[in-house]
Amino acid sequence: MSYGQYGLALDLINCAKKRFPKNSPYSEVWMLCEQEVLFDRTILNRKFGVTDLLVLNLRALDSKEAELRFVAYQWILMMS
Repeated sequence: MSYGQYGLALDLINCAKKRFPKNSPYSEVWMLCEQEVLFDRTILNRKFGVTDLLVLNLRALDSKEAELRFVAYQWILMMS
């Protein structure tokens, strides 16, 4: 069952990585998007061990987004 175009999304992020290297002003945008896409994919694939690491990575980029996803992640764990 397919829930999203994660491969396509990551291809697009890889294009952004080439265009805006890590030290460029816009690199934070693609880094955040990459972590969000990976987080969503791991949740849907039920790979919860990796999800913890992605929440930590998100926290370094956007603490509010990380907190929101952490709460959602905890709720999913509680419901499963």
